[in-house]
Order: sequence, then structure tokens, then C-alpha cells
Amino acid sequence: MPFTNPIVAGDGELTIPAVKSDNFVPGVSGWQITQAGDATFYTQTVQHSHVAGSESIGGSLTVGGQITANSGNPVVTTENNYPLTVAAGWQSFGPPFHQAECQILDSQTFLRGMVSNLNALNANTFYVMATLPGWTNPSATEPFLALVNGAAGRIEVRQDGTINVMSNVPVPANGFVSLSGINYSIL
Repeated sequence: MPFTNPIVAGDGELTIPAVKSDNFVPGVSGWQITQAGDATFYTQTVQHSHVAGSESIGGSLTVGGQITANSGNPVVTTENNYPLTVAAGWQSFGPPFHQAECQILDSQTFLRGMVSNLNALNANTFYVMATLPGWTNPSATEPFLALVNGAAGRIEVRQDGTINVMSNVPVPANGFVSLSGINYSIL
């Protein structure tokens, strides 16, 4: 027996303005597909997707949250600059420099900004100066050479998300450390 009120015509064309879930609220929840071909899905998980070749988007793609990779780590978001949590005894240096932050691009984390220590630092001692957002942590400790108040030093971005700094010489209060140029993979 044929449906008396079908949602698609014999050729598969949608005969009503849209199909949607019973909990669809624009910008909040549910899903909807319109006659015009617009689709909205909230909290969607795609399992076992197979693509032959490459995918392209002929128009625009708007993401209201984040796109995650196989690892569950976000790789693209609507806003991909994230402030670092600066540790006690440290502060972002301020204008004209960027605040201490990280940027995520194609599974790479890029640090930038200038940080200042409020207290004197001893030579050859590691100090935690900031913490990354958890999902941007490297898979292993990443060491970097750095200038710490103009002297040779080292920055370690550790698996636990802490950014640690060490200078080869004592550093007076209000010294500085640049994070710009530090980058690593989050995969």
C-alpha cells in the first residue's frame, strides 16, 4: 500500500520543505535536511567513512564547534588560537607582543607571545611558566633552545602540558622569554 503523504516524490525529490529530528532547534540540537540541500547536524559522529581519492567542498563549510581527527584531538575549530594558562610568578609581557597562546593548524601546535617572570630565577633550574590546553599536549617532551632574558636557555614542552624554562645564568625579576617560533605535532 503506497504512503498517502510521502515525503519524497517518485523520483526521490523531497516534497516538503525539510526533514528534521523531533529535537531540532536551530543552533542548539538535532538535525535537519532542507529541499535546498542544506544540512545541519549537531554532535555528529561519523564511523567507518571510506573515501576514494580526495574530498572537496565546492562552497563553504561552517563549523559551529570543532572537527576532530582519529585521535579525538581537535584539528580545526572556528577559533584556533587558545590562551595558555600562565603559571604563578609569570605573566604575559603585554603590548606590543601577543599574549602567551597556542595556535593549532593541521595537527601542529604553534606557540607565540612573550612571557615575563615576576621573581628572580636561579641558573640551571627548570621552572613551569605556563600550561597548554590539554588536547594540545605533545606525545613526548619536546625540547627547544631559547633566549631567556637575552641569555642561552631551554624550553621544554612536556607531555603533561606544562611549558618549562631554564636559563644557563640567573635571571632577574621581570626578565622575558619568547615563545614565538616553537611548534610541534600533536599526533
